[in-house]
Amino acid sequence: MNERTGVLALGKLLLLLVILLASGTLSALTAMRYALRGGVVVAPKVVGLPVTRAEQRLRETGLGLVVEGVRSHDSVPKDSVLVQDPSPGTKMKVHSRVRCILSAGRRTLQVPDLGGKSLRAAEIVLQGTGLSIGTVTQLSLAGRPPQTVLLQDPPVNAAVSAGQNVDLLVNTEPRKQEYVMPDLVGREVNDVIALFEKKSFTIEKIAYNFYADTEKGLVVGQLPPRGAKLVEGDRVSLEVSQ
Repeated sequence: MNERTGVLALGKLLLLLVILLASGTLSALTAMRYALRGGVVVAPKVVGLPVTRAEQRLRETGLGLVVEGVRSHDSVPKDSVLVQDPSPGTKMKVHSRVRCILSAGRRTLQVPDLGGKSLRAAEIVLQGTGLSIGTVTQLSLAGRPPQTVLLQDPPVNAAVSAGQNVDLLVNTEPRKQEYVMPDLVGREVNDVIALFEKKSFTIEKIAYNFYADTEKGLVVGQLPPRGAKLVEGDRVSLEVSQ
């Protein structure tokens, strides 16, 4: 009697175990079928990731990735995800695809040729290209038009980022030679005129006045006065006895 009871109990236990295993297998198959046919997952964040890493992360979630465009960006590295749609946290059906725009990296420009252009013209060209004038160094070089670009850095056709500065070396007006105004009083006016014309000065005015105690034709007054600083092209006025 006891042996029969033990066999029956063991049989019930085995039957229960088979039912549980079958039920578990069925539940697993049902869950898998649900996941494959209509499951919902949450989109992970892939912005900033390299496209290969983004694809891997989405695949692990049960999603795919499709690239819909490329756009330049100064901080997001090239071939990394710049924008994703839907945004992170959005519920999506399994096997759906996340649309992404990738970064093309920093936008590069070619430096234009500024040689021989005026400083203002160079500034306009650079602004139109998306660049800016950097440091302007001046140098006086004979034989070249004043206020024109002699050299530039970066050089012509160099690839640079948008907004970068271009340094310029600009030719200035030739520096005029400086002189100290001599004492002209008591000198012959014709000698003074010849001297100043030779030095590229202009005798702007000669006033003749009578002085009883002064010989005719001698300088009795001058402007600028003795010791004043003069540069080429300055104007000089004289007062001469008659």
